[in-house]
Amino acid sequence: MRAPACVVLALALTACGGDARTLAWPTLLEPLRVGAEVSRGYVLAAPTRGSEHDLVLRAVAPSGAQVEVHVLDRGRWSGVRETRSYGVAWEEPHTTAPRDDAEAVTARITDALAAHDHGLPRVDDVALDARTASPWRARALRLLGAMGSWRVVPWWTLAVVAMLWSLTRVRDAHRASLALTALALSLRVVFASWGPFHINGQGPLWIDGARHPEELRAYGPGYAELHLLARVFAPDRAVFAMHLALSSLTPALVALAALRAGASRRASLVVGVVCACAPSLVRIATTESYLTPLIAFALASAACALTPATERVVRVVSLLASALFAVACARIHPLASVALAPVVLVVLAARGVRDAMRVSLTVALALWLTSGSVLADVLRAVGDGTVAGPSLWRPAGWAALALAPMLAWRRTRSWTPVAALTVASISLVAATFAQSDTWRAAALHVALWPVAILVAIALPRALTASASRALATSAALGVAVFAQGASTLREHTTDQDEYRLTRAWIASLPPRCTVRWVAFAGPRRTVFLPTWAGDVTAVRLDARGPVDVRALRPRTGCAVYLHTSACDSPDGRAACERVERALDLGPPWREAVVPARASHRWLPYAASTVHLRAWRLDPAPAAPSAPAP
Repeated sequence: MRAPACVVLALALTACGGDARTLAWPTLLEPLRVGAEVSRGYVLAAPTRGSEHDLVLRAVAPSGAQVEVHVLDRGRWSGVRETRSYGVAWEEPHTTAPRDDAEAVTARITDALAAHDHGLPRVDDVALDARTASPWRARALRLLGAMGSWRVVPWWTLAVVAMLWSLTRVRDAHRASLALTALALSLRVVFASWGPFHINGQGPLWIDGARHPEELRAYGPGYAELHLLARVFAPDRAVFAMHLALSSLTPALVALAALRAGASRRASLVVGVVCACAPSLVRIATTESYLTPLIAFALASAACALTPATERVVRVVSLLASALFAVACARIHPLASVALAPVVLVVLAARGVRDAMRVSLTVALALWLTSGSVLADVLRAVGDGTVAGPSLWRPAGWAALALAPMLAWRRTRSWTPVAALTVASISLVAATFAQSDTWRAAALHVALWPVAILVAIALPRALTASASRALATSAALGVAVFAQGASTLREHTTDQDEYRLTRAWIASLPPRCTVRWVAFAGPRRTVFLPTWAGDVTAVRLDARGPVDVRALRPRTGCAVYLHTSACDSPDGRAACERVERALDLGPPWREAVVPARASHRWLPYAASTVHLRAWRLDPAPAAPSAPAP
């Protein structure tokens, strides 16, 4: 361990040394200042983060005309102005100013950046303002980001191979695992939804992210690494099928982890059946929800970490599998921290301090070596507000309530830290995912998996004294859990109707057609569409600010404008009307009416029904040619 320790110490000293100052964009833009003129009367607004790891600068004239300038890492866009480290360009259709004004503003911003650019960090590494420019935070992120890669690497496949090999050497997985998988698969196929689950119209965004990791860069590349088949087959069906497989294996993983943690074989079967019948897990199985792989990978990591092995090779391979499953999980979404946090505590309770230290060091080193830069980017996105951070809602107080009963019962006394962390995580997730009851119920399972192990260990032996009693207990609990939440399976939202209809409309369009719609309206309303269904180009309009409607009409070829569910919401109605009035639309090409069932409790619709429409846009009239001299 001496060599790795020296390497870590050297990197830490490197990250903590040097210039203690942290750069902020206002410094790099001097002499330009927020609230002051940039050029031709255009006044600079405060910088914001873009959706593609870029910086967005807006300059507005007294007339209301706007220039939107994007600053990206050099080389990401071709044919744009560049400094030593960055590329700078203005973008349609959010730029409503004349072209000459847009060029003048962009040139002025480029000159200001170039004067300070003698070799600068990436766009994401520069703070928005001096208040967020914390040297210690920057040093910590620099150390974390010193290792790892953004390349799409299917770490989960290596973890699966290592786990399967260890299972051939430690034969503690029993035939009941096949029965649990079959039961889970049957329930999920019968009650499959095969549609989006995300709130606020974001389901298609995640499916698109399976093909294009850049779409989900703020969350990490793990989703694209999991769904490599989405680049070969229809992406939504490939994603749904993969999640169906992972969800069907989850009950067997629960039973295996409980068995290795010290529960009896029959008690493990009971919790496996309950997991197979959990309505929320059934509901999200055939959707794009990232919750399914988070739960499956966290359980697989715990099961591998708990592998009982006397041979050193088996122990090393199992530790490697546990670490790789943790890597695959952490690269999908920041919520992975909640799913993975109990793994070490579960090992501590079941195996002791030595095994817990071994697992924690292996997992931490694997995360740093493979994904340090990824995790640093995700933490920056959470800190900047690009990704919603957790709502800390008295988790410590709720955790304290779990201590008394755990300490009072000898059989579960060593599991007190696991229970405390789980209750704290439940309270945190419940507050963070409060936008919908169904959304929250599904998300809670990310924090609930240690409870299944606790229940299996604490289950009264009288209920599993014989095989018949264990089967009766499993059946009774499974039916009770399924019946309690069966209404979840019947819930249907407008997002699902919109997904089904617009998918069919887009699939019927000719090749290389352009599809435009208001994707961002109001402070929070978003709508993403399944544009992968056809060979089309997507143009997502951000109607929260001015939009140059003249740029929406095609010069040649096919173009379609879609009136989406956002246009029938209080947030987006005015923005859509402004765009559609300027487009001077005629009779729609496609039209449908669906019930208004909001997926987000704080983003309702304006009426009881939602109108979905599509128009074909005629090419813009050509500008008159200049007379011959």
